[in-house]
Amino acid sequence: MRAPLEENFHRLFSDEYVRFPEGIQAIINAFQWEGVVAPGKEIWLPGETHQKLYFNTEGVLGEYAGDRFQSNCQKVFKPFTFFWSESSFLLWQSCDTKLVCLKKSSIFSIDGAVLKKLTSDFGMGYFLANRLTQKNIESYRNRIQDLCLLNPKERLEKVVLENPNILNQLPRNEMAGFLGLSRSSLFRAINTMHKNGR
Repeated sequence: MRAPLEENFHRLFSDEYVRFPEGIQAIINAFQWEGVVAPGKEIWLPGETHQKLYFNTEGVLGEYAGDRFQSNCQKVFKPFTFFWSESSFLLWQSCDTKLVCLKKSSIFSIDGAVLKKLTSDFGMGYFLANRLTQKNIESYRNRIQDLCLLNPKERLEKVVLENPNILNQLPRNEMAGFLGLSRSSLFRAINTMHKNGR
């Protein structure tokens, strides 16, 4: 299961990978298996501290913001991707979101203090933090652009194209919240998509 982890580090560092091969390999080797997480199980909750960088294998995860009365899915993590609590891992504060497993997955993680030491030991400076932050910013920019510029059908099509099984993984009300739609708009978009053979 280390091969997907290594491939993701290659993509994350891209052209910089050749500068830090030993450091990146040391980081990959330091990842620990957290276990298999079942659908519906929470990986973190608001107020907890999770100063870790995680790697999701075959599962799908949903990150929710809000309070105990109402929360919206704001981010979906696809299989074979890194994920982290921005407030806890990057800012060293308590988690301000909830992360829930939507489709069963094996999860790996590396403690933030271990990661910090390894990047220091191998002279990697802030490259990893910069790349992770860059991924976050790209994700938010894309999401804002989608919510502002795409109509409901286009938003749905884009999300389904990126993750074909998402309609089976997120309940309809959560899917509507994730896309910034009402339930009726979501159902109309799904019907239109099906009529067009998508």
